[in-house]
Amino acid sequence: MLKKIGLDLDDVLTDTMPLFLQWHNETYGTRYGVKDMSTYHIEDLGGCTPEEANERHDLFRHSEHFGRVVPAPGAIEAVRLIAAEYTPHVITARNSNIREPTQKWLDTYFHGLIQDVHFTNAYSTDSATTPPRSKAEVCIELGIKTHIEDASEHARKCRDAGIQVILRTRPWNVRETGFDRFERWEDLLRMLLR
Repeated sequence: MLKKIGLDLDDVLTDTMPLFLQWHNETYGTRYGVKDMSTYHIEDLGGCTPEEANERHDLFRHSEHFGRVVPAPGAIEAVRLIAAEYTPHVITARNSNIREPTQKWLDTYFHGLIQDVHFTNAYSTDSATTPPRSKAEVCIELGIKTHIEDASEHARKCRDAGIQVILRTRPWNVRETGFDRFERWEDLLRMLLR
């Protein structure tokens, strides 16, 4: 039986942030670029509360911009190679209310490569019906020992739970220390497929 591995979706398998910021700039008149994102949270740039930021993410996920999200360069081939030695599970902070389009997207680009997708509802605007869970909890429940992530807060929680985390280097996590990192998928493959 193959070992399980966790893969984050947004800004690991995809480059979602540039499209989100393009949508945000067009919708709210801001001028944010990816390089401005010293944290993963749009509210940290000012101009909105955390609750408003969650609502904006929900609006984005129902926009035409969201429909243009494609895999990060090299991600499909890398996941194909990873799936030969691991059982990949997508663990996403997305809300479960977009399960259907998320699954359709994964089936389109990663057909037959992903065992399952797990939604943590991390930024849910309706925590009464979709309570959030941590990615660390999901990894523990599934017996996942290695998780690939970009968001610092999720990475730290997983690491604190004894899960190896490999960060895809992004502007919002460059100050994080104590993690293995990769920028190119080839580098991740060298770490995982030794």
